[in-house]
Parts: sequence; C-alpha cells; structure tokens
Amino acid sequence: MGVTIASSEVRHRHVTYDKTEEHNFLGNINDMHPKDDLVFGFVARYELFPSLAIEAANDFRADLEARNKDGESCDGVLELRGWRAQVLLFWPEPSWIVRPYVGAGVEHVDATFQHSNWWHYGWPSPEEYARYGHGSTKPHHGVTRTMIVKKPGYAPTLSAGATIGISRHVQLDAYVRWTDFDDAETVFRRRDPSHSREYTMRTGAFPAEHIVYGIALKAVF
Repeated sequence: MGVTIASSEVRHRHVTYDKTEEHNFLGNINDMHPKDDLVFGFVARYELFPSLAIEAANDFRADLEARNKDGESCDGVLELRGWRAQVLLFWPEPSWIVRPYVGAGVEHVDATFQHSNWWHYGWPSPEEYARYGHGSTKPHHGVTRTMIVKKPGYAPTLSAGATIGISRHVQLDAYVRWTDFDDAETVFRRRDPSHSREYTMRTGAFPAEHIVYGIALKAVF
C-alpha cells in the first residue's frame, strides 16, 4: 500500500472557436483550461506471483475551466474524478532492484460541472455580476443556466512503469498511464420565464481522454 503523486493531462482540450457554435464543445465553449497540477491519491497492490500483480488506485483528478471564446469568460469547472483496477505484468526476475512492468485494466470516472455564479444565475458577464449582482444567488430576471454532465463510466486503461526497491519494505514506482475515454456528453438547459418557450436545451460534449504521469511510494508487507 502507498500514496501516489500524479499529474493528469486531459487530451484535446482546445478547439478553434467557431462563431456558428457547431464545432465548439458546447455553445461558445471552446477551451477547457486545467486548474490543478499535482494531486495525491492512494494505491494498493497485491502480488499473485513474482511476475504478476493486481492493483487499485485513485490517482486521476482533473479540474477544467470551461472557457468561452478563447478565454473571454468562464462558465464553470468540469470536475473529473477516477479510480482504476489493473493487472500488472513484471519483468520476471524479482531480485532486480529496478523491475519494469506493463499493465492493463479499467478505469471509472465521475464527471460533474460546478457552475460559475454569474453564468448559472443568468447574468450577461462576470463584470456585470460583480458590479450589480454583489454575490447574489437569485436568478437575474428569472433566468438560470445549467450544465448536466453524463458520467463517462468505464474505459480501458494501459500503463507502463518501473518499481524501484529502496529497501526490503519500501518501494518507489514511476509510471505513465493512458485511458481512452469517450467525451463526456453534456446537456445545457436555459430557463427564462419571460419567454413563451420557458426552457431551451442543447447538447455537446467535453473531452475526457487522459494521460496520467505519476510516482508512488509504497510500503511492502
């Protein structure tokens, strides 16, 4: 068992802004800007044989700001959280200090969207919300906007790394891992009581495929 320190890179985070909104992620959103860098997690590994082990870890977390028109404003933050289960195949010589390995398994990711208040409560811009809204959580002219993200679920993940024996009961791992997630499908809903059609909706998708670079410090029993 041990702890991990990892950096996650969500791929295909940016597309060229399209005024027609057809090729953006959703509406005017064309850039998913990462907020966090290093994250901490936990890992547990059980060796079935000298060359074969199973492992579970929660080393994936990404917070991506949903930015409009190349960073003009931010509607909110897409939060991705994942845990994985893998089978690891080691180079068969267990007496080596450095033991390379490859792994394959599945990863599950939860996705949620944390709205920016100015956007969620219907204000035209962050500046107007700051000037006139004064932190209000009441809809502006009754308007609310909401993102509903469907959870991506499970996807295959592949990894490669090496275990370094520091002592009899302490190991250090260095690894890279890739997970081929489909995009996270998202529904945008706008409510405006002043219109004859109170609710309007549209669909889109945010990127979720990712690469994780990490190290793990483990106690061996």
